[in-house]
Amino acid sequence: MECIKTRRSIRKYKEDDIPQDIIDEIIDCGRHAPSGHNKQPWSFIIVRDRNKIEKLSKIHEWAPFVANAPVCIVLCCTRTKEDYKSVMYMSVACAAQNMLLAAHALGLGSCWTHINDFDEKSVEKKVREILNVPKSIDPICMLPIGYPDQSRSAKHLKDIKDIVHFDKWKNK
Repeated sequence: MECIKTRRSIRKYKEDDIPQDIIDEIIDCGRHAPSGHNKQPWSFIIVRDRNKIEKLSKIHEWAPFVANAPVCIVLCCTRTKEDYKSVMYMSVACAAQNMLLAAHALGLGSCWTHINDFDEKSVEKKVREILNVPKSIDPICMLPIGYPDQSRSAKHLKDIKDIVHFDKWKNK
């Protein structure tokens, strides 16, 4: 519970390298996520190449901080024509959340960074080109990961009474 409640989006990282066994553990936590029909539609691209990380940091206006991460994991969705696309995407989102929590539990920082946008495909196209992602695979998001070089205070949360309804929707 503490890990869930204390995780914060970290956008500044130390230059220290992250051992592969730690990245493997984070990936392993991702593959333990729930998935629609147990399809496990995820695949992961581990990016350590500084040139590629720099290019990923330029895919949209909210990604520049990615440039200073020593590792960036790109989460992708493998789908087939009969798959219900949004369920598969949500499954990958579940994997991302597991990985964010695993990184935090291991003393690392990360920040969920979108790639796939249903309304604007140019970002996805850039990632496909940078990482040679085939058309049958959809890049969904990326998780820059590193040892935190910033601390974040508790975030303001909506009050539970303002977000919970009992038995039916009730206007507040």
